Amino acid sequence: MAIVYREGQPSADCKPISWHLIFMNYNDHMPPHFHARYLGHEASFTFDGELLVGDMPTRQQKFIAAWALLHEEDLAANWELCREHQTPMKIDPLR
Repeated sequence: MAIVYREGQPSADCKPISWHLIFMNYNDHMPPHFHARYLGHEASFTFDGELLVGDMPTRQQKFIAAWALLHEEDLAANWELCREHQTPMKIDPLR
């Protein structure tokens, strides 16, 4: 698992975002996507913010979708890095 960002203190490969954990798995299945966790909920999203599978409260789903749309190119670049087992770049939280 490669963490794109998570709540809390940032480390070399993550950036804080309110109550969310966003991550990608190395060599994950197609289509390109990322995973999000929020207070016991987990879902997968496409890079344009579409919910693929899982459960996420509506408010958080909209928040994650807006963030994804702003960072669609960064997510695609991270997808390629993860598929090559490299550390993903940091992605800023939604402000």
